[in-house]
Amino acid sequence: MAINYHGYENLLQELLMALAGFSGDVFVEKAEGLMLSDEIPSLDQGAFELANDVSWVEDPDRTVLDSLARLGFHFKCISKFIDRESWISPILQQSRAGSLYCSSLASGLQELLDVYRAKLLEVQQLVLGPEPPVLSRLQYLLADFQVLLLESHKLVYEVHQLRQKDFKGCELIALLYCLSRCGAPILQSCMQRLLWHCNQVLLKQLSSWMVHGLLLDPYHESFISSGATSMGSEALQEQQVVAASVVNASALPTYISPEVADTILFIGKAVWLLRHPAGDLIGQDLLPSRDTLEFIEGMRHLQERESFQRVEFEHTVEAIRSKVSAVLWQLVVVRADLPGHLSAIKDYFLLAKGDFFHNFLVEAKSVMSMPPRPGSAEADISIPFHHSAHRSTAQHDKLFQQFHIRWNPPQEGKGGMQRLDGWDSLSLEYEVEWPLGLLLSPSVMSRYNLMFQFLLLLKRVQLKLEVSWQSLHSLSTHRARQLSNVRGEDESSSLSHLRALHHVRQHMSHLVTNLQIYIQELSLLVESVVRVIRSERPVSDLEQVLDKLPAISNNFSTSVNHLYTYLQSSRLQDANKAPHLRQLYLRLNFNGYVGGSMTQRLLQT
Repeated sequence: MAINYHGYENLLQELLMALAGFSGDVFVEKAEGLMLSDEIPSLDQGAFELANDVSWVEDPDRTVLDSLARLGFHFKCISKFIDRESWISPILQQSRAGSLYCSSLASGLQELLDVYRAKLLEVQQLVLGPEPPVLSRLQYLLADFQVLLLESHKLVYEVHQLRQKDFKGCELIALLYCLSRCGAPILQSCMQRLLWHCNQVLLKQLSSWMVHGLLLDPYHESFISSGATSMGSEALQEQQVVAASVVNASALPTYISPEVADTILFIGKAVWLLRHPAGDLIGQDLLPSRDTLEFIEGMRHLQERESFQRVEFEHTVEAIRSKVSAVLWQLVVVRADLPGHLSAIKDYFLLAKGDFFHNFLVEAKSVMSMPPRPGSAEADISIPFHHSAHRSTAQHDKLFQQFHIRWNPPQEGKGGMQRLDGWDSLSLEYEVEWPLGLLLSPSVMSRYNLMFQFLLLLKRVQLKLEVSWQSLHSLSTHRARQLSNVRGEDESSSLSHLRALHHVRQHMSHLVTNLQIYIQELSLLVESVVRVIRSERPVSDLEQVLDKLPAISNNFSTSVNHLYTYLQSSRLQDANKAPHLRQLYLRLNFNGYVGGSMTQRLLQT
């Protein structure tokens, strides 16, 4: 059959328009409705194809023309994605649902389409030449784009679907990373280039964070998540954002390990701290400029690589960390004397300065024997607190002046430990200067105050047990003298009551002392033991308790049995699971005495 050259030339002209993404009467669009909406159609939802009205084209040629026309459909879908995600897109300017990573991907896809447009110019020159090219020649010229535009269309459709959900930059990086691992060299090169564009955003964000301490993440895509801010000045809000920043493990790129991410988080916080000093150093930049230039140069080298170099990246992060850590060490440990402050916290919050707190409880005995007066309780307790410092080693402690004792009215109806009396709400306030205030934040100090309140309660119980021992010893001596000339059942009954009372007091003292040692050494709280300790109050008037001795002994034994049963749990007896709790149990059950007593008591019941 003779070829209609005039009709064929017109058909190639229409094909050029279709390849450029414009449909018409000859090459029609199957998904025109979808293209007019905001949705990006999938491969199954539309295409460009030769109209059925063009009946003079044979079926083999129609198949080839439809295959070539699909390139125009892919081109149009990719262009629509680029228009939506470009840096200056009006859609993004009107919406806050943007993405730096998608915009960078759009830039990479624009490079691909530019190459495709250049190829279309070459095809146009052939079509407008003296002799129109055959379809097989056009297939050959556009063969690479049959793969590239097809896979790029799949990519933008999948990214568009991800954007409808809680999209993160790492998902796009992971997707591109997987697509770049393929056996087709041309497709691998294209996906690696798109991945390079997205890595540029990642590296620039990390450079801003590690060099300047700034988190440039307007759309919350980075694996460094900023914390919530409260009301205050702009500088205060920035400080709160940096201090509350954490690593979002779900947003980590494939080639950044959690350990490296933690290092990056530390670097950014440390750099911000060094660039925004307070106190006597306000207005100074504590990070040397030569170090800053080294950091910038190291990150610039990473950005110039054609692919992400994991080993070089980790080496650069570690080099920055070592420099920042050295400067931070001099500031916090040497200049601000962090070890001295930590020692002071241990001395006063964890009651390690025993002579001071012994004197304090003795001095405050008369004050704490009465319920606190809301109007003057804090002033009343502050007097013995400061007097005790002059009678103990705290007198020579230069940091003692930064501690202030506070009394807060107990709040009813809130969870927490049970209260013994109104003085259980005593707390310590510690004044620390910059930069230690960032480490010893209010939330950290509130935890130390919980430890302080509980340990102070144990100390008060321990002191009362010692006083009860003195009273018991005096009573025993007095009774022994009274009954020295008495024989019979009365003597035996009185002495047995006193021995039993000695026994109960000794058990209480043993438990309280070891629990105090355990918490001071390991900084752990056991709520069940707290209730046991707070449920028993040693009394000094032993004459009044003789008749109540059996009830006191039984209640205390029951509570201790519950504690030992809990510590004997099979889950806790495994030393690898809870070594410190096992150590507490062995300390309390020294030589198996308590365990044997429990077994004997169970047999008797």
